[in-house]
Order: sequence, then C-alpha cells, then structure tokens
Amino acid sequence: MAEQVKVYINVNDVIPSNGQLEGTTDLDVDIVTTGGSERAVIKDVVFTVEGNGKSRCTPTLDLDGFVTNTGTPADLSIEGNLIVGPSSTLKVKANTTVSSSWNGEFVGMAFFEGSSGMNYLTGPGIGSPTNMTTKVRVVSSNHACDDAVAAVPPVGSPGGGDGITPYFYKCYNNQINKYDSAGTEVASSISHGSTGYSVTTDGEFLYRAGSQSNSTIWATKLSDHSQLVINTASAYQGPQNNQGSYFLYHDGYFYSKREGGYSDIWIISKDGTSVVNTVSNSDFNVGSYSDGACVVTPATGPKAGRALIIEQGTSYWSYYDIVANTVTRMSGGTSGSTEYAQGGAEIAPGVALIFTEWNDQAVKIDMNPSTPTRSQFNPYPDWIQHNPAFGNRFGFAGYIKPQQHFTYSLLATGIEIT
Repeated sequence: MAEQVKVYINVNDVIPSNGQLEGTTDLDVDIVTTGGSERAVIKDVVFTVEGNGKSRCTPTLDLDGFVTNTGTPADLSIEGNLIVGPSSTLKVKANTTVSSSWNGEFVGMAFFEGSSGMNYLTGPGIGSPTNMTTKVRVVSSNHACDDAVAAVPPVGSPGGGDGITPYFYKCYNNQINKYDSAGTEVASSISHGSTGYSVTTDGEFLYRAGSQSNSTIWATKLSDHSQLVINTASAYQGPQNNQGSYFLYHDGYFYSKREGGYSDIWIISKDGTSVVNTVSNSDFNVGSYSDGACVVTPATGPKAGRALIIEQGTSYWSYYDIVANTVTRMSGGTSGSTEYAQGGAEIAPGVALIFTEWNDQAVKIDMNPSTPTRSQFNPYPDWIQHNPAFGNRFGFAGYIKPQQHFTYSLLATGIEIT
C-alpha cells in the first residue's frame, strides 16, 4: 500500500456560473473522488469567497451526501484527519441565498403633486425595461416634490438604516423628508440650508444647491442628519423656482443647471475649493422647461462605461458626455410645463425614465444602442400603479442595487493511499 502527500485542489478567484450566482443552482466543487481500492486522508481544506455578494454563500463540507462541517458565510477552514474511504466523494457545497439584487435590481419612489400620490417601483435593472416588475401606489394623497433621491443610509441612521436597504428622500418647501419603501415617512424636516429646489447624494451626504446664483452648497450627513456648509470658490447657478433644471452628483463633482432654456452648466468640485467651471453650449438649451435629468452609464454599445447626463425638456432632449465634455441635443420634446419637478432616474444601466407634466406622460431614453432610442408614452403606459395625475411638482428617486457577484478560492491537501 503506497502513501503520497498530495494537493487535491488549488484554485483561485473562480467565477461561478450564473445559476450559482442567482441561487438557482447549488455551488458544488469536488475535492476528491476515490476508486474502489483508494483511500485519502484530508489534512486541510480552506475555502474562501470574495466580492460584494460573498455573504450570500455559506459553504459546507460534504462526504457522500452527509455534511461533515459547516463554515461561516464566505469561509470554511478545516484542519485534521478526515478519512475518505473507497468509492467516496468529498466536496464543498453551498446553496447560495436567492437575491433579487444579484443582477442589479432597480428600486424607486415617484412623488407626485396630484392624486397619483407616491408610487413604489421595482424593475429588473438590466436591459431596456418596457415596464416595472412591481408597481404599488403606497400613498394616494398629494405629495408635491421639487426633487427626490434614493440612498442607502448606514446602520443607526435617524428613521432607520441597515447599510443595505435604500430609502427615499424628498425635497419640498425647503425641507427634506425620508421615506421607506412602504411610503412611511420615517424622518421629517431634515435640515438642509436655505431656499433651494434640488437634492442629490454621493451615498454619504445629501446635498442641496441654492436657487439661481449662489456660492453655497448645503450638505446633510445620512448617518446622523448633521449639516455642514460648502463654500464654492466662485458663484454657480442652481435650479430656480420656475422652469428649474438639475443639480446632480457624479464621481467627485456636482453638475448644476439653472433652467431648461439655459446654455450653460456649472461643474463644481465636491469640496467646493476649486474654481467652478462653466461649460457653455447652445445644445444645453432643451426648451423653456425641464422635465428631469439623471446620470446614466451604458453597459453596452459605443458609450459603454461612459457617464452621461440625460435631460428631457420642452423642445428637445440632450446628453452630456462628462469625460469628453461634449453635449449633443436631439429632437423630441414633451411640451410640458414641468415647473419645479425633477422626474428623471436611471432605471437600468444607460436607460433613463423621465416623467413629464404634459398629459401625465413618461419618456424612456436608452443610450446603449449605437443610435440612442427614445420612447414617449402617450397614452400613458403602465409604469405606475395609479391612473396618472402628476401636477407639475414631482420627483423620481431611483436606485440600482449593486450586482452581488462573488468568486471563490479552494485549497485542499492530504495523503493519497493506493
């Protein structure tokens, strides 16, 4: 009888199949299968999982269908002498937790001035959705809104926060209110500075621009709702009290536009210390009123990975390529007098859904194809639960959950006996 020290398996950063990531197929990795006259003594097994979805995977060590050891989420480490007899199989198994957000599920809350109230929406967060997966009118009464944004507050935040679940923040009448997915107001009158009609976030703070010419940005911390003031190096123009446009955050900078008909935007560093950069181009002018705007990042096509600001206006729509610093104006207006609203959100990578006051419609713009596609829905599609009545003060807060992928590594050593 011969004995030999052996490394049975040594793999690193293996990407599971889609079924294993989704939780529809067990993760099943063979370590050793012995023949009728073979035996093995396993000395060490180390199985680790990495990635933002690693907590979904709790591994077990399985011998011929019986669990011998159970690890913790994302980790299994065993030392000793595990005997594997003839005609046996030792493997690592894991039934990954099913998660709707593994592929980047979209969640959103639409706040309307009219009888549509508040609508909670979920969608696949991939492709170019033609509708939402779930649509619930959670509140039927008027919920006028100047702007809205979604964010994941940390554990212990006022009104709730577990570091995983998105909440929705509405800006109206110079205050910010916080809501959960059931439409329950969990924090009200959050301090955010003086008069303004916009709110954006970097995931740590809520930021609000002043109205029209200003040199101040107000920041409210998500964790405790404390406030600080950012003084900009020079003046910028924020969304005004009628025909207002957008105030958006992306990758360390704010992007501000006063109204739909303006030909200028202002780019401001997050700390406000650098000189405010004004970009002027007549293609920024999308008509008298702006229905809404958002930052999208296409997943495919010639613009894949490039952050774009999409704005829908009365007469045109436009997209601004942040890296290239170029703006392109496209035909297709809504004729809507959306006076205070900011009805835009990214619902899937590269896809914007923007509500408009005109006949209570919606516009979907997909930047993934080589030639962007725009669909204006009239009569109104079934994007929300209730027959539409928006008014002209509404907001759309959207959040695409991070893809919960993971990779695994496995090392197993022992003695082979033949």
